[in-house]
Amino acid sequence: SQRLTATMLSSDLPRVLLLLTAVELSWGSLSDEDERMILQMHNLYRSQVSPPAADMQNWDPDLGAFAKAYAEKCIWDHNKDRGRRGENLFIMMEELDLQLAMEDWHGEYQYYNLTTTKCAMGHMCGHYTQVVWANTLRIGCGAHFCETVEGIEERDMHLLVCNYEPPGNIRGRKPYREGSPCSLCPEGYKCINSMCGKDWSGNNGCELQLSLQAPFLLPTGAKEMEEISPDGHRPKTSSASNILELSFLLLASSLLRALLL
Repeated sequence: SQRLTATMLSSDLPRVLLLLTAVELSWGSLSDEDERMILQMHNLYRSQVSPPAADMQNWDPDLGAFAKAYAEKCIWDHNKDRGRRGENLFIMMEELDLQLAMEDWHGEYQYYNLTTTKCAMGHMCGHYTQVVWANTLRIGCGAHFCETVEGIEERDMHLLVCNYEPPGNIRGRKPYREGSPCSLCPEGYKCINSMCGKDWSGNNGCELQLSLQAPFLLPTGAKEMEEISPDGHRPKTSSASNILELSFLLLASSLLRALLL
């Protein structure tokens, strides 16, 4: 079905209207197939960065239970008890569309400057940088249907939480090192689909191989990422310069939002 979406940012930019066709997935807890798709799309995007990345690694999905437990709290804000974990949040009405969430986060690549490690003025890129952050080795996601969500007025929402270890978005650091694919693989790793990776096939039978296409979608926008300082600490407060308001995608009969660390 066609959906009309609108992006609104706090920088008084004009609304960006998009028509898109989305495949809707079943709502509720993530199935094994859903989790595999999320992992595959993350790894696909990680293998396609430009300039090529030299130190990409495959992931182990061991954070799903942690993400699911927080999703069940139905809070539209980051988990303050997540410790040293990165986090992406995504919320929408009606059906939970996981592919749309992945496309949306990745779509921010067009606003990121690898040389300066900055986002284009008035745009988001922190979702994208977490997705492709080379030193992030593990991802786990959980979803929950919430009749009410703390922090927003809308009801009957589907909340998706993805957590990452080690976290990305460290201030002043690039998400990956430029170079020929796999030229900087650590000892004990092999080159798999242009990424350094170990064989995780024993991890719940989930081999992190790439099989999905990489569709393009403009990002929704979100609250800007809260960067981590090189010593591992997050700022106690966020300055106005790196915060954008929550943006809304008004679907024909649905609402969609995205939020990132």
